[in-house]
Amino acid sequence: MDDQRFDAVTRLLSNGLPRRGVLKALASLSLVGAATRTSIPEAGADGNLGDHCNTSTPCTKPLVCINTECDNCRKSGDCQQGWCCEGYTCSNHGCVACSKNRGLTSEGCKSRRKKKRKKKH
Repeated sequence: MDDQRFDAVTRLLSNGLPRRGVLKALASLSLVGAATRTSIPEAGADGNLGDHCNTSTPCTKPLVCINTECDNCRKSGDCQQGWCCEGYTCSNHGCVACSKNRGLTSEGCKSRRKKKRKKKH
């Protein structure tokens, strides 16, 4: 609760309003607070550890967005695509290291493809 809302509540209580009036005021203050919380983006959400994240507000590397919160990337344990550190990929619900003979992408490992050799004439 911010200072303005606290002051409004204390003024209502000090004026001697009936209980119903106080309850209505508290209910409307909580609704206004909830609406404000969902419509205004969090201040200081700049992608650091513990900040709120989604597709429009990403985390700063090496942090990744796990359950809408910036957290350290994972090298093991349960995962979903995008939770594993660079050089790891989510396979069978766990982060696993890419093999050395495969390249890396932003989404983990990329498959090894054999290059076709051009025939000399």
